Amino acid sequence: MRTVLVIDIGTSSVRTVLAGEDLKILAMIQRKRSVGSHINAEEEWDCIRTMIRRLVEENGALLRENPVSAAAVSALVGWVGVDRKGNAITPCYTYMHREQKIFDEMKTRLEGNETIRICGRAPAPEWMAYKLRRIKKEEPDLYEEIAVMTSLKDFINIKLCGVPALDHTTAGYTFLYDIGKGDWCKPLLDHFEVGLEKLPQLIRPWEKLGTVRPKLAKEFLLNGEIPVAAGSCDGSTAILGAGGVNEKTAVSVMGTTDVLFLVAKDWKAKENSGLIINPHVIPGYWLIGGPMGMYGGTVEWFRKSIMGESKSLDELNRLAAELEPGCFGLTVLPNLAGERTPYWNASCVGTLAGLTAEHRAEHIFRGILEANGYDCREILERAGRMGAECSGIIAIGGGASNNLWLSIKAAVTGLPVWRNEVTEATVAGSAMLALLMQDGMGAVGTTVRTDVFESTRRQKEQYDCLYRIYKERRKIAESLYK
Repeated sequence: MRTVLVIDIGTSSVRTVLAGEDLKILAMIQRKRSVGSHINAEEEWDCIRTMIRRLVEENGALLRENPVSAAAVSALVGWVGVDRKGNAITPCYTYMHREQKIFDEMKTRLEGNETIRICGRAPAPEWMAYKLRRIKKEEPDLYEEIAVMTSLKDFINIKLCGVPALDHTTAGYTFLYDIGKGDWCKPLLDHFEVGLEKLPQLIRPWEKLGTVRPKLAKEFLLNGEIPVAAGSCDGSTAILGAGGVNEKTAVSVMGTTDVLFLVAKDWKAKENSGLIINPHVIPGYWLIGGPMGMYGGTVEWFRKSIMGESKSLDELNRLAAELEPGCFGLTVLPNLAGERTPYWNASCVGTLAGLTAEHRAEHIFRGILEANGYDCREILERAGRMGAECSGIIAIGGGASNNLWLSIKAAVTGLPVWRNEVTEATVAGSAMLALLMQDGMGAVGTTVRTDVFESTRRQKEQYDCLYRIYKERRKIAESLYK
């Protein structure tokens, strides 16, 4: 049996993993940490380098029987300037970093409807184009030193095999990529006044990028040439690993944020829907949706910072499950770090609407879960208006272990929600891409759905009414923070 080395860089941890051909984890080393708007990319690489060496050393017997045949990297969306020697000369700007000043200066010069057609998204201060523009304008010497501006995933790939490239799916997050042509967009490059030479070559996620440098392979105690797949960003690999391979299937990656994408064959958009349209890692398919707010992060914040861990998650779930939908008139907008898909309001903050002295902790807790359901419904309704239908949702990630949360998501959306048995979807997706590189498209497998959650007619009717109230209150709250 072949073994795949997977490097998975997330918001709350970094993992080096040995995965089998069946996509199951054979061994893993994990480093817990939390990132903000910036990461020191070189320190991240130094840590990963140590973790790979340790992983191989500790699993020598396993690897003698099942040697590493390929490697793949997935990472959170983040951008780093790299010099000609392959060293990071800027911080890695994560998806939480926003170039608000540059964005405000330029937003009146871009038409959102046109950018939806070109690059599948509206202007937003988190896109890489604004970061590169700001560097050129405010730090011209640094701009000249940058050989390539690339993703964090591909910075690690440069370290592994020395080849600067970017996969087409991650390229969508630059705001410089034409999704129809599958290439860099010259009008947008001209608009941002940045040079094509600063951007990496484009490659498909399953294509071979190169091989692990011989010196590194020796350091890692790896034998032979180890091919490296281009890979993709963590949200895309998670969707693949979760089984998001069929049209009309949505995948909800319930981590610190909730990332919801619907798999579609076709779409049409005449105006800004607030959704992201990205090429799927599977050819011929699209991903429609996007990353939402910090729902998982808000649950943790509420439990630890507000409750002081006086109630366990199990207890909060038990108490919240006893409540009627709507939390006795309470609406929660858990926007602790602004809001992304589909509203794109960086200045939006958390709001409690309808709060009275009769409300308790479990009302607020349930309100957070309901808000996530409402926003999922909003995304899928907007996707429906683009011609992309949804027949059900696959849920993965830490939040997917919460039965109450999945029940609420099913009730609010009116769609079946399946929990997938895969516990590490990003790892499974990256391993799948490495196998695709070696074996072709026939290597695309499916993972097993376990529990299914469905709504009753009464719940659906209740949430239809509550959904309208939620939308009205959200509109009022957002008007306060423009």
